[in-house]
Amino acid sequence: MNFKSKLNLYFAASPVQLICINELRRKDCSENFKLFLFLHKNSHYANRQMYSTLKLLGFKKYKIYWIQKKRLLRFLNEMIFILKLKLSFNFIFKYQKLNFVIFDFRNTFLQSLRRYFIQSRFTLIDDGFYTYVAHENYMNKGIYLPINNFKNFSGRIAKFLYFGSSYERLKDTSFNLFTIYADEINNNNAQMNNLTYLKTKIKTRKRKFDANKVYFIGTGMVERGTVEIEQELGLIKKLNEYWHKRGKEMYYIAKRRTSREKLNVFNLNGIKTLKYDLPLELVVTEIDNIPVHYCSLGSTLQKSLQLILGNKIKVYKIDFEDFLRKSNDLKSEIFLDDVDISSSYYSQKSPNINVLEYEEIIGK
Repeated sequence: MNFKSKLNLYFAASPVQLICINELRRKDCSENFKLFLFLHKNSHYANRQMYSTLKLLGFKKYKIYWIQKKRLLRFLNEMIFILKLKLSFNFIFKYQKLNFVIFDFRNTFLQSLRRYFIQSRFTLIDDGFYTYVAHENYMNKGIYLPINNFKNFSGRIAKFLYFGSSYERLKDTSFNLFTIYADEINNNNAQMNNLTYLKTKIKTRKRKFDANKVYFIGTGMVERGTVEIEQELGLIKKLNEYWHKRGKEMYYIAKRRTSREKLNVFNLNGIKTLKYDLPLELVVTEIDNIPVHYCSLGSTLQKSLQLILGNKIKVYKIDFEDFLRKSNDLKSEIFLDDVDISSSYYSQKSPNINVLEYEEIIGK
């Protein structure tokens, strides 16, 4: 087929994915694109972050698809979306080569697009730390579908509905990566996302780096049932004391889905909290007083902030599991998923991440 031009189809469901798309489109000098957003109607704060990010990055045209709660309705909507896209490709975009930029290796629907658009190019962008996890668990072994998700009964049904007879072909067919971890993985199809646009924004005006300010990158562990609120509060209080003794002021930075109840509990216990309408990668490009110190239990920000701000900042990792195990006044039970475990291992071996041990935090 003789293609006259290229059309990029971008898919995003989070502000970080919009940041990645913005970097890719500027790198490719692409203005011929369509942007599709997948949002939940009841996620008001998360959606507000999306709209603020869209505005700041200059995305003016986009199509919103509201994600249905009921699985059957969601599947039907997804199939209608594919049908409309196929019809558009056959009639409107007939002589344009389609480049799909998708997120989340685990997303069955987005992976299924590869079944229907065989001649198109596909690029996977970062979805938090999971790109690294997916590469280590799957792509590094030549597997390009989340095969472990299709082993139970509902997974087998999804496998049949979304992939049909194309499952084995898609499992073995590689695609491109655009990731901030390209320099740390062995993948010839991976292109480095250096967050160049955000680094350029930092240089547009004079800024001060505040060595007495600490940002703790919030977690969703309580909200998803990994730990109880008393366990996370116990750690945050000890960290707050740790930094206070060193003459520094710590702030707990809420995530998009951090509950208001948890923030209220933290505030009542003397923990200062902040909630931004932008992801932290964009926040640091907008404020004049940039913190030097960033703590987390494992986060993509450990890498992305260093790419943006360079060696002017310091990032720290706390081993939460070890902290709970050694704390006599807190429950030691914690339910870590594969991302939590991989993030902990990654932080331990990274030369750019400082690990704060339990003994150092409590002053032993």
